[in-house]
Amino acid sequence: MKTDNLFTFLGGVLVGAAVAILFAPESGEETRRKIKDTFDKEYQGLKDKINNLESRAKAAADAYASAKAGADNGAIPE
Repeated sequence: MKTDNLFTFLGGVLVGAAVAILFAPESGEETRRKIKDTFDKEYQGLKDKINNLESRAKAAADAYASAKAGADNGAIPE
């Protein structure tokens, strides 16, 4: 549920930014550059968040595997 809210928010930010840029009184070339810059910035931010999530998921999986291996050997996890 929390992830759905995040993606909804990010989608709203992108749409709002695009609408604001489209209605700004600038040349087409400048508007396209701004749209591209905004997209690139948001895309990089999303990639960073996905990489962070991937790292956290891997760490959690490794911790689970370690705890399970310890439990299977009769060890009590700390």
